[in-house]
Amino acid sequence: MPELFTTWITSPVWGELVSRMIPRAPAPGAGLAEPVGWRERLAWRRGDRKELVEQDLRSLVHQLALLATDEKPQWRFIAPEEGERAEDAVVTALLSLDAVDIDLALRADLDPGRLSELMREAAPDAADGLTDDRALALFTKLLDGACLHLVEHFTRLGEFGPRVAVETIRRVADLGRRLPDLDEKTRAYEARYRTAVAALYGKVRLYGLGLPFREQTYELATAYVNLSVRSGAPDRADGPEGLVPAREFDHRFEDLLAAHPRLLMEGPAGAGKTTLLQHLTLLVCKQSLPAQLDGWKELGVVPFLLRLRDHMSSDGLRLPSVEQFVEQDAAADDKPAAWVTGLLDAGRAVVFVDGLDEVPQEFRPQVMEWLERRLTRHPNARFVVTSRPGALSPFQREQLSAWGFVSSRLEPMNVGQVNDFIRRWHRTRRAEDGGETAEEQAEALIEALTARRDLSRLATNPLLCAMLCALGRLHNSVLPEGRTALYDQALTMLLEARDRERRIPSGELSLTRAQSEPFLSGIAMWMTLNGRRTIDHATALAKIERLLPRLRKIQTTPKAVLGFLRERSGLLQDPTTDSVEFRHPSLQDYLAAVEIFQEHNLDHLVRHADDPLYHDVLIMAVGQSQRDRTRQDRILRDLIARAEAAPSEDTAQTLWLLAAACVAEAEVVSEELARTITDRTERLIPPKNADDARRLAKAGPFVIDLVAEHARTHDLTEDEAAAIAETVLLTDVDASIPLLARLSRVAGGKVQEALSRGWFRSRFPEEYAREVLSGRQTVIKFPAPDSERSRLLRLLPGLRRLHLSGAGPADLSFVSDLVGLRTLLLLRARVSDVAPLTNLTRLEHLDLTGTQVNDLMPLANLTLLKQLNLTETRVSDLTPLTNLTRLEHLDLTGTQVNDLTPLTNLTCLKHLDLTGTQVNDLTPLTNLTCLRRLYLNRTESLDVSALAHLDALLIHQSSLLR
Repeated sequence: MPELFTTWITSPVWGELVSRMIPRAPAPGAGLAEPVGWRERLAWRRGDRKELVEQDLRSLVHQLALLATDEKPQWRFIAPEEGERAEDAVVTALLSLDAVDIDLALRADLDPGRLSELMREAAPDAADGLTDDRALALFTKLLDGACLHLVEHFTRLGEFGPRVAVETIRRVADLGRRLPDLDEKTRAYEARYRTAVAALYGKVRLYGLGLPFREQTYELATAYVNLSVRSGAPDRADGPEGLVPAREFDHRFEDLLAAHPRLLMEGPAGAGKTTLLQHLTLLVCKQSLPAQLDGWKELGVVPFLLRLRDHMSSDGLRLPSVEQFVEQDAAADDKPAAWVTGLLDAGRAVVFVDGLDEVPQEFRPQVMEWLERRLTRHPNARFVVTSRPGALSPFQREQLSAWGFVSSRLEPMNVGQVNDFIRRWHRTRRAEDGGETAEEQAEALIEALTARRDLSRLATNPLLCAMLCALGRLHNSVLPEGRTALYDQALTMLLEARDRERRIPSGELSLTRAQSEPFLSGIAMWMTLNGRRTIDHATALAKIERLLPRLRKIQTTPKAVLGFLRERSGLLQDPTTDSVEFRHPSLQDYLAAVEIFQEHNLDHLVRHADDPLYHDVLIMAVGQSQRDRTRQDRILRDLIARAEAAPSEDTAQTLWLLAAACVAEAEVVSEELARTITDRTERLIPPKNADDARRLAKAGPFVIDLVAEHARTHDLTEDEAAAIAETVLLTDVDASIPLLARLSRVAGGKVQEALSRGWFRSRFPEEYAREVLSGRQTVIKFPAPDSERSRLLRLLPGLRRLHLSGAGPADLSFVSDLVGLRTLLLLRARVSDVAPLTNLTRLEHLDLTGTQVNDLMPLANLTLLKQLNLTETRVSDLTPLTNLTRLEHLDLTGTQVNDLTPLTNLTCLKHLDLTGTQVNDLTPLTNLTCLRRLYLNRTESLDVSALAHLDALLIHQSSLLR
């Protein structure tokens, strides 16, 4: 764009138009004693003269528009009437000030961008009629370009040089008068600002549950948990396509802030976007920044948190000017002039723009225009923008990409983060309890998450975790027994109450839960009936269209309804560009159960009870039938009848177990039916061995709830714990990490071996390592090369046995921190350097069979070593083994060893294999009185007479001379 305007400035058309708009200046001079009438001749004012200027301006703006569409061909596709409105808006803005003269240019610091801002502030509604994003972008470019021309014109006036000199001297003099106490006053104000903002954002409020006021808020500094953020190109269609890619990887958000000055952070409802920005604001104000942001601390960065919803009113959206970034509650009264502007220009400000999705769609182009002005005017400032997925249009994503924003999205919380959040949240309540009640409630909730899959599947973000904490505390640590009641409260919060209490503007369409739920239930029902976890957009829209007549007094379209459900509910997301899925599959099952129960489709449900997609739907349908005992009994009796008539034992077992899960979900159920079901399933749970585990796993993931409840209420034997672990490994490892963590407390090699195998089936190896394997005496056997898990071994201080074998990497540096290791097996690993083993002074068993090792010096200090296997290595010198006096087993098969002298003092040695070596003298073994077995096969004929006194020695030989 600058090239366009530079060319246009020098054109004769521009010169002619400007000369007609602004009469020629008087003779060169400072113009300080201008005769009467000077201002009127240079002012754009009402009357005939202004009408003439307006005509000229329209011609100028139209010419600029033609040039602009040559530069960006996509603007040619703007509808003609929309393009005319964009040109009219530019003219309106240019005429908004009564006088446009050199005084105005100097007041704007000869900055075209600032001049453009002044005109926008004078005519804030100029572009309100523009509905097309491209037209709004064209308006911005045209107005900015026209202001550039005006500044250029003024610099060519004869009076420009003298006027600038006078203005400069005045400003320098004024600055000099204020300098003695400027820094001191600014620093004092900045300190007051930080204190005020820290107080303003020190607490978080939980909306949408109708809780008592004191239960709605909690201390942010105590309860906050660091969340994982994924940056780069998304793996879902709702991610930020087209934005500047960063490497796809999980980060702490602070890492991204340190590396990128402009970030877009997306996350669904309740993911913690606002809380994250509030927490960062708090850290910056208190100068308690993590190490990654030391550079911010050195600069003295100042935060400004702008919640866009706070700038909506009945009159529309009124976005703040730069100096209005300081809220009235945050020490705004005595703010130094241009303080915020100075911070932005110096790169000492970070601006958090929160909730682009919380602004109605028709106002989002206005936000993008406002953001572009800020970025252009203050290129050194840092900006973070947050939004829910799907709120940005493709064009808006293209804009952010052009402005250098890096995309990121908040990841679901893992088990460790959930447990940490629960403990921290309850810690904020300790002062109120005056005892350990809060801590007990926290541990009770964590225990419940371990036992109940419905809870652990729901607790994936800070909002839902806080909901569980608040409900548990409100009901004295007792959450609703079944997921039905829990999901009912979650839906009320997500679909209606939270946005209402946060005063989120409704936009073009606003639906209550009663209005939204039929659409969601209908979509969920279609997906279940068709055996799907996704639905294409066309089918979803058709389903919504059939249900639209239910909306009374609301005129809308299927597309608008689907957009509302995706953007505001937090329940739906787009796995691809043309399909929709539920963010929580369990909520799909719940809503499908609602629809099935209401539409009396129970027969269909029971007929498909052996289909895994219907399992959770059936369980929740029974839960929803609490108030209709007749229908509940019917479901259970029909299910029992199907089980008794099942064509195979596996199908029968699945149906009996499913009936048991239904009984567990219901708070009230027929005692007769419950006894019948229990009699048939009590021998199945818990499983006793691997065969039982395989049969149980065939039933489906719902059995995890049954075995988890048994594990919670019973003391398990090693065989039972190992069999339950096997069941989990065959169903859903990642959804069962809390259960596996409980099983890890059971001692026994079978359990530990199963848990070790589970690590290699998990999609979240770090979370699994921390929660299941960390702190236990663990055995790890790598089935294949895995560099990521190799690095994660540092998280396992209790690791005792590590088997890498051929799967091991060539670089063993990751092993150096495993100081508790007792056994290390590197059979045929691609290893030549064992220097990283130097620190493993507790090692007792080391197997280097088939490696490329030739230097044993790093093993010299491993004095606890009892077994060492060097078979088929390149070792020739045993000198480093001289002090390994506890060595009992040494295998040198196929090595180049020819001198056994270093073994002279290894008096504990019991087993020595010299098969295929170059040894020709056994004399050094004379004093090894504990030696019991000596292998000499394929060794050159040796004289063993020197060992004749070792009566207990058994020599395995091929051809020997005595």
